[in-house]
Amino acid sequence: MKKMVMFISALSALIMCGCNSTQACKSTSCAKSTQDVSKCENSAKAEKTAYLKVASYNIQYAKTPTGRYWQSRKDGAKNLLAYHDFDIVGLQEIHPHQIEYFMPKHCAQIGMGMNSTNKDRIGSAPIMYRKDKVELLKWGVFWISETPEVMSKGWDTSQRRICTWGEFKDKASGKKLFYFNTHLDHRGKVARVEGVKLLMKKIPEIAGDTPFVLTGDFNIALNSAPIKPMLESKEFVHALNASITKPYYPEMGTFHGYTGIPRSFIDYLFVSPKIKVLSYAVLTDRIGNPNYDPTKSVKKQNMVDYASDHFPVVSEISF
Repeated sequence: MKKMVMFISALSALIMCGCNSTQACKSTSCAKSTQDVSKCENSAKAEKTAYLKVASYNIQYAKTPTGRYWQSRKDGAKNLLAYHDFDIVGLQEIHPHQIEYFMPKHCAQIGMGMNSTNKDRIGSAPIMYRKDKVELLKWGVFWISETPEVMSKGWDTSQRRICTWGEFKDKASGKKLFYFNTHLDHRGKVARVEGVKLLMKKIPEIAGDTPFVLTGDFNIALNSAPIKPMLESKEFVHALNASITKPYYPEMGTFHGYTGIPRSFIDYLFVSPKIKVLSYAVLTDRIGNPNYDPTKSVKKQNMVDYASDHFPVVSEISF
């Protein structure tokens, strides 16, 4: 009987040593020193995977609360963002009063107003994130110009263009991620070409070996010459092409001009090679405005049935 008890005790110790939990790591059977405990804890933490839902959304600007059909679409924008509840989303065009209206209480933002010295803040590219999901470690901006470190216009751009970035830590896994968001010029042809080159240079410099996401309205059609260097790069992976599940999107694009019929594919979501893209979608949600008449132009009725003239682009990722 005594031999049987000794055998069971020895077997229990062996089983405990094979465990992966932090509690097992701290037991005297598994770890003989503080160094062993530290190694075991770090190993267990490294095995954790971060899961995030990220997006890019150009919510057309409204300089005033009554401009650009904002009164008919502001609740739609608020409800869309609340329902899909992106963990991190790169926004374009919006003005302060817009983000103040639709930003949920559990979210915060960086980058709003960084592109102007006055109240006319068009051109900002803020990043909105869930405070309960990720922790902001640091953030910054650079301008899409020949002098990216100072507020400036570049090349033939019609206005100042900016890239906002933030380093985040996923609270569940402890994994870190850099997030970049931009809006390239809609008029300057040279500025778009050079803007892509600048992004390809600056982002690896800032992110280093840490996984990153890049979102934005590039104002460049899919597969056209200016975007090809990024699409063909090994450092930037288009989420549309990398999704391990079938992408859900209208092939004609992401910009629709409030018609719901896509005209061009100009909104992008790129990831670094270390990131796995679990899904990709272009969301074609309607507001369902009961007063909207599809037989009349939006200008005549000063009303729309979409939250913006762009569709949001979203991916679920892991790293």
